[in-house]
Amino acid sequence: MNLFKNLLSELEGKLKNHGSFILLPGESINDIVNRFGVSSEPGVYIIYGCASKKEKVIYIGSSGRIKQDGSFGKQTLKKRLTMKQCGEYRRKFFGNILAKGKYSKLLFKWFITFDSCNKLLPANIEGDLMQAYYDDFKCLPEYNKSY
Repeated sequence: MNLFKNLLSELEGKLKNHGSFILLPGESINDIVNRFGVSSEPGVYIIYGCASKKEKVIYIGSSGRIKQDGSFGKQTLKKRLTMKQCGEYRRKFFGNILAKGKYSKLLFKWFITFDSCNKLLPANIEGDLMQAYYDDFKCLPEYNKSY
């Protein structure tokens, strides 16, 4: 029942380029990713909805699709966190989640999976995280509509 937490701990130990930040109501995701120095490299991220003293995984995502020639597309982790989700820019999307009142803040954890130290494909790590979450909870996170 702790597959997801165990995998997250493993990633924290293995991937040295990682971090986290909190998004509060009224804040802009664009400002926050700049303030907290979110990397412009390929990686994965987990978003937690926080209410009282509880954290719940609400989304698992990745950035940086690898092309046939071994290069990555233009959407880095930093860019992915600020682009569109469900047809609207994420500053509005995340603001709407917080405006519903279910969560008082959003906690973002991010990991660079492909850099000079590691060569782990982001989509593969996203899949591992999704599988571990599914094995623990028998469903996907709230805002992952499909996988």
